[in-house]
Amino acid sequence: MSYASAPGRWPEMAAKAAKRATSDELLTAQQLADLLHVGIQSVYDWRHRGMGPRGIRPAGGKLLFRRSDVDAWLDQYADRPGAA
Repeated sequence: MSYASAPGRWPEMAAKAAKRATSDELLTAQQLADLLHVGIQSVYDWRHRGMGPRGIRPAGGKLLFRRSDVDAWLDQYADRPGAA
């Protein structure tokens, strides 16, 4: 569906497109550490233990994290109201 074919829905469609663009942002290990207010060694330790967010290493390059993967990982630890 294009913006022209759904003139009443373009703000909603634009918002979804913007969200996709930011959710696929790539973060370095340092940026992830800064975002989470932890040391970079914590990020590497989590990865070594298989506990952190999924990382990618394109073509043998620098370790990167998709923002959408980080958000999904954080959602696993969200505080649920009424949970013990």
